[in-house]
This record gives sequence, C-alpha cells and structure tokens, in this order.
Amino acid sequence: MSKRLAMLIVTVFSLNVMIGLGVHCHFTDQTSITENMSYAYRPGMWRQTTMTDFQSGAFDGTEVRSPGSVTLSSGMAGDPVPMIYALVGQGSKHLYQYSIQDDAWTRGPDAPGELSPGGDVVSDGDRYLYVLQGGGSSTFWRFDAYQGTWSVMRSTPGPVNAGSDMFYSDGIIYALQGGGSKAVWSYDVQRNEWAEVPVERTYAMGPGSSIVAGGSRLYVIRPDSPSLISVSKSGGRWSDSFYTPPGTIVGPGSDMVVTPDKGSGKPLIFALFGGGTNVFQANSVESNGKWIAYASPPSPIAAGGGLIHVGGASGHMYALAGGSSDGFYRWTYTQGMKEPGPAWSTLPSIPENVGDGGGLAFANGRLASGHLDGHYTSSVFDSGKEREVLDSIVYDVTLPTSGQDVTMYVRASDDAASISAMPWTMLPASILVSAGSGDYTLYADLHGIIGRYVQYMFHMQTVDPATAPFLHEVRLYHMAV
Repeated sequence: MSKRLAMLIVTVFSLNVMIGLGVHCHFTDQTSITENMSYAYRPGMWRQTTMTDFQSGAFDGTEVRSPGSVTLSSGMAGDPVPMIYALVGQGSKHLYQYSIQDDAWTRGPDAPGELSPGGDVVSDGDRYLYVLQGGGSSTFWRFDAYQGTWSVMRSTPGPVNAGSDMFYSDGIIYALQGGGSKAVWSYDVQRNEWAEVPVERTYAMGPGSSIVAGGSRLYVIRPDSPSLISVSKSGGRWSDSFYTPPGTIVGPGSDMVVTPDKGSGKPLIFALFGGGTNVFQANSVESNGKWIAYASPPSPIAAGGGLIHVGGASGHMYALAGGSSDGFYRWTYTQGMKEPGPAWSTLPSIPENVGDGGGLAFANGRLASGHLDGHYTSSVFDSGKEREVLDSIVYDVTLPTSGQDVTMYVRASDDAASISAMPWTMLPASILVSAGSGDYTLYADLHGIIGRYVQYMFHMQTVDPATAPFLHEVRLYHMAV
C-alpha cells in the first residue's frame, strides 16, 4: 500500500439489490454511466476534504501533519538542561538521552539513517551534536538538542569507516577518517566546511584510533603500535610517541578526553584503551609522558564504547561499555587527585545494547516528549440526504512497531445541531490489506447506523512516543435506501 499524501473523506453510494435467490449485495459504481441496471450512481455525493476541513477537527493529544496525516503530538519540552546522548550504532538509528538530574534514560528522535562501524558523535558542548554515519558513507548530520531536529550537513571529504573518531575544540571538529586511512580532517562548524589537516610522517588509523585536542596540538592514540602521538592543529610532523605500558592493548571502543593538569594547566589525557579490556589510564603529555593507571570501569570496553568529561578541571566522566552491551558508568574526577581515584559507579543501563558505530556526547538539551494516548475527532460531514444508512468505513494506518493501536468510533444524526450530543459507537476493525512495514488497510462494519450528518473519531495509543501510529486516508460508505 502506498502512503497517502492527502486525506480523502469519500462518501460512496451503494444500492442494496436483490440478486438470484434473495442474496443482498453491495455494489460501488466505478464509472460515470448512469444507466447501470444493478445500482445507482450519484456523483454529487462524492466529497473530498481540504486541509482546512481536516484541521477543523477537535484534537486531544494528536496533531495533523501536512499534507494530511494524523499522529500523536510530540516535541521537546522544558528548558535546556545538561543531558548525555547515546547513539546505539550497530545498524540502528536510535538515539537516547540521559537526564543527569533525573538519572534516567528516555528515547530521543531517531537519526536520519543507520549508524555503522566508523559512526561517531561529538558535541559543541552546548546545543548541537555532530554525527558521522560511518559504514563507508560520507554522510554527516547535526542534531539540535534544543529543538530535537536533525539536519544534513556538508559531506566529509571521503568515506568514513571503523577507526574514525571526532573531537571538538574552539569551534572546530577534528576527525580521523578511519578505515586504514592516514587522513585527518577539520570541520568549521560556523562555515559548514571541511578541510584536510596537512600532516607528515603519516600513520594509518584503524579500529581503536581516537583523537583529542589540547592547547595548540592534536593527540591521537594508535592501536597498531599502542602509543600516543601528537601534531600541531595546523598540521606538520607527528611526534611524541608515548607508548602505552607493555602488554596493554588498544582496540575498538578506545576513547579519550582531556582536562587541564593541576599546576601546569597543560593537557592531561584520560583514555579507555578498549579492545575488550577495562584499562583506564591518564597521560600528562607535556610533563613527562608517563601513563598513570586509574580505577577500572566495571566491565570491559569494546566497539561502540565511549568516554566523555562533564565539568571543568574537576567533574564527572561517563563511559559506555559498548560491545553489544548496555553498560553505562560514571567516575568522579578531582583535579590533582592521586591514582587510582574513586571506584566507578554503575548508572541505569541504556535501554538498548550499544555496538559498533555507537557513541556518547554531552549537550544541553530538552527532553523529548510525546503523548502516549490521544484522540482525533473529524469535522461533521453532510451526506446531503436524511435517513442515510452508513454501511462501512475503510481507513489506512501505519503502525511502525508493536505496542500501538488505533480504534475507530462513529456517530450520525439527521440533525446537525444535535450530533455533538449523540453517543459514539466503537467499531471493531478487520485487516483488509497488510502491505508490510507497518502499513495496513482496515475495515469496519457500521451496522446500518443512520443519519445525514456523520462524524468519526480515532483513539490513538502507543507505548513509545518516538514511534507513534499514523492515520492516513479514510473512506466512508453509505447505502441508498
């Protein structure tokens, strides 16, 4: 079933006729020939609603979405508050938001496409999230955490694959292309422009590579020869190979954050090494380059894992375990504290497992809100003839996932002024057509309800406001008597 681009309320007249041994049949004329022997055709009784008619209905928790579908209303509510966002990756569009204040996850608006290996998310620290789709794509999106809307931004200079990573610093996003590429890119968020950072003595970046910026330099952790290397933000030659402790592994899920070191104020880099380990260490790169072991998170970190820092010189670090798990943790950091520091806290699990292409970011945002229950009541339609007998109603709906329902009610009267006082009749529906992807054409018998004026009401329900049902076209059938 194709999706309808406009909603039609069509009143079709059928003639109840006798055929053979008294069998009653309902026919609908498909031509303009008025001499048909078995049924009558009255073209003046066809009606098509306009959007003005459509919107004149009464709404309770529902909204009309031009050009002509009805769904449960949704949006972003309240003032922007500190939020943590997680994309689950592994071929999913799903975005979740964690309220730091409420200590709870809620579903956010889906990304425009599925995230695959190389997918990543970074924040400007305030309102916007920037997302690489990964999976060999050059697609790049921006999410407005205030409005809950996605935008397509300028494509990356090349395809992005596993090993990609991003970091935001002073209006610029620095990104690794991944997929074994040696490319390092910069993206100006104001100009919506990408450029290549001209680096010499290049290294291939594969799964487990991660990038941060501190001061005037970029720092990258290499998984192939586990070490931390750096280069000027403007490009040049890689230098400063601070090798990880012997025997350590850097692999998928590796991620880094940077804070100012106590005293010197120079970059202090914290890193989860990933690769199925729970190693968590720090490196004061502009002091002595020595790695310092801190408390390990409760579970191993693997593909899709992530690390963010919320706060200034002191604050909290949050981590996703990745590896197709739902682990989510917090670690409290105080500038200048001694290793190993406090233990990690286990926070409410993200509602879905996070895998390759997933990621974590902080932004100030509004909570996604939506009605779980609502009614749409149509305007009153005039068939033009009193004592009209209603025969049936056929309507097209989309139910994207399980846990959704649409129930139809109808009422009729010969008096336009009194129809609002008439009781509603609930109509059990049967499926006429199941077109796949949640698209259905449903049928309900009106049991000979009589009246010149007719009105219908839909009751919509869902267990998840992010996946509400849609009502498309509605067709009312009458019998001529």
